[in-house]
Amino acid sequence: SRKFKNDERCKTPHLYEGDVKAAFVRAMNGMIEGKDDLISEYKQIIRRLTDHAALDLEAKQQTDEADAVSELIRKCVAENATTPQDQQTYAERYKGLKARYEAATQRLKQIEDQRTERKQRRQKMLEFIRMLESIDGLLTEFDEGLWNATVAKVTVNVDGVMVFRWKNGMEVSIFE
Repeated sequence: SRKFKNDERCKTPHLYEGDVKAAFVRAMNGMIEGKDDLISEYKQIIRRLTDHAALDLEAKQQTDEADAVSELIRKCVAENATTPQDQQTYAERYKGLKARYEAATQRLKQIEDQRTERKQRRQKMLEFIRMLESIDGLLTEFDEGLWNATVAKVTVNVDGVMVFRWKNGMEVSIFE
């Protein structure tokens, strides 16, 4: 229920706590009503998040590349120290090998970051599933503990639509 100042020409909407609480109850009840399907979907997503086979294979390839290039760099430096050679050619070769090594180690870091992000997402989803499973029946009133456990943020659009972003990353829009 959008409220306006006494001057209707102004059309300045007011946001009341009761309206946000009521929208939260509706949003949460919508999730509770479909919780079995939602939990099933989340469990499938969790299985995909924990399948690291492709990441493990790529990490091994990048580790092998870094190890091989590291050995090439060692040989390049040793050869330069023992055999006279054109220093510009040596510097270019060294620079190219160093770039390959840095690319491989950078990709390894990205893979590890992906694994960490997946673990964090998985943990949030598991917490959300546990929370949903613990709820018996629909909410009849606002629950502050549930709000704190589930809501990351709420955006209220100019048209009064409230978009709840849950801590698991999911969003739900509640229309007035």
